Amino acid sequence: MSQHKGKIITALVLLFVVFYAIAVYWSIEPARFDVVQNAKQQAQLRNEKPVTGYVTTSTLITVSDTLLTKSGGYLSNDVLPPSVIMDNMPAWEYGALEMVRDLALSMRKDFSRSQSQSTEHEALKKAQP
Repeated sequence: MSQHKGKIITALVLLFVVFYAIAVYWSIEPARFDVVQNAKQQAQLRNEKPVTGYVTTSTLITVSDTLLTKSGGYLSNDVLPPSVIMDNMPAWEYGALEMVRDLALSMRKDFSRSQSQSTEHEALKKAQP
């Protein structure tokens, strides 16, 4: 019976170590980036000329993409370990998500309806929610 208990304890410790290693890896924040340089690179890749608002828009796209493609993916909605016991990365994700939501809403409500325009931009209408 004690051999059986020893195997169970060993398995639990090994599982804890594996979960801990995964949690540490998933907790690494994505690298910071220069928003102007990022916009220049995006414009060059798309053969576009940066115009007013290009830096803001490319930053919004990059941050949104980072939320989905970072190590571990989007952890805030996970229901299994190790992500459910993590707090720093889900908090970081929440902050980034709030920034994305606020900026997309502002672009939809304020920027796309500037001056005398009363119709909203269809792409922003789709992107904001």
